[in-house]
Amino acid sequence: MGFFEQLHARARQSPKIVVLPELAAERVKTADGPLARAAACAEADGLARIIPLTTEMIRDSGRLDEFGEQYCKLRGLPADQKAMARRLLGRPLFFAVAMVRFGFAHGAVAGKYTPSHNVVAAANALIPFEPDAIASAAFFCEPPPGYPVTKLIAVADVVANEHPDPEQIASIAETTCDTFHALSGLESRAALLSYATGASGRGESVERVRAAAEACARRGGRWLVFGPCQLDAAILPDVARNKPGCPFADAPANVLIGPSLDVSNNIYKAVQWLIPGCQTTLCSQGLALPVDDISRGDDEQAITNAIAVNVVKAQVAEAAGAYPAPVDDAFLKM
Repeated sequence: MGFFEQLHARARQSPKIVVLPELAAERVKTADGPLARAAACAEADGLARIIPLTTEMIRDSGRLDEFGEQYCKLRGLPADQKAMARRLLGRPLFFAVAMVRFGFAHGAVAGKYTPSHNVVAAANALIPFEPDAIASAAFFCEPPPGYPVTKLIAVADVVANEHPDPEQIASIAETTCDTFHALSGLESRAALLSYATGASGRGESVERVRAAAEACARRGGRWLVFGPCQLDAAILPDVARNKPGCPFADAPANVLIGPSLDVSNNIYKAVQWLIPGCQTTLCSQGLALPVDDISRGDDEQAITNAIAVNVVKAQVAEAAGAYPAPVDDAFLKM
């Protein structure tokens, strides 16, 4: 059973409530867009119960003032900012994230028609971070059976952090390794990417990655994290054997951490579009509750996969007691 097949099976074991704040806007343009097809597929397959959030639902719910008050308390804002908070939360994206934060949905998925920085901003405004983590995003790719290089690979950070410092790179690496293991069950083996491997090479970006590897070691994580490392040495054992000290000679890396958004975003798009027949998904991470950012290029299958990821993350969060009370299903009845 492949990675995504297993992920869907896990989601079906305990489906969760997932809100899609862009679905109503898509339906204005077309009745059969990729979000609508993915939502229908997720519900038909028993992966999730979908809330297709609309402005009418926001208005008729009677929750906007309550959410505004809670937002002000959460952000430490004075009472005279309630009107501002109400306007902000009146937007479907922010209201959807508030639903997750305040117990009316287990998770939210957005980004098909919204820039990633807006999704990240909404999540950061309302959802707490996991301990010692920053918000980031990982891309998962499962090539078709028989692909000679890898069976599953994750790339991070592909959305949020433009030029992370060494400590931030270390945090992203640790979080991505945890996410990879939590979703796949596999032991994480991470490469911190650079144009040099091990002790070879000099330059500002190499030294930044080398410092990130040292920060990872200080954190004492349970995963193998090596850097700096060139991409070919990370994924091709024959190349790794010719690189002194490279630990990927026997088994390749399955987690790739870029030193910047410029590198990571282009690697994930190259992987996505240069491996015919692969299955993919984006996955936000570092947040205590699941709010996942998808790509504007995602098709029905990738969005359905993202919903399954969101549900499995919600299952994990629920088991860890991250939801203070059972999630209210009131919006499903609207």
